[in-house]
Amino acid sequence: MTPSHQQEENPVISVVVTSFNDGAFIREAINSILKSEYYDYEIIIIDDASTDSETIQQLNQLREAGHQVHIKPIN
Repeated sequence: MTPSHQQEENPVISVVVTSFNDGAFIREAINSILKSEYYDYEIIIIDDASTDSETIQQLNQLREAGHQVHIKPIN
């Protein structure tokens, strides 16, 4: 979750974004959420053991930006 969207420790809404080799689209999905006018939420990204380098790179960047990223070890 980006600091500008963090309002309290227990947000009202959890937005779960799932991914499997979706590196080309995951950033677009996250940006859509971030543009929302509603701010009492958290973003949780669940990856189903992606194997392509673009997805792995995007997930690492999102984690470094402060998002919750959970990667399953096997699909």
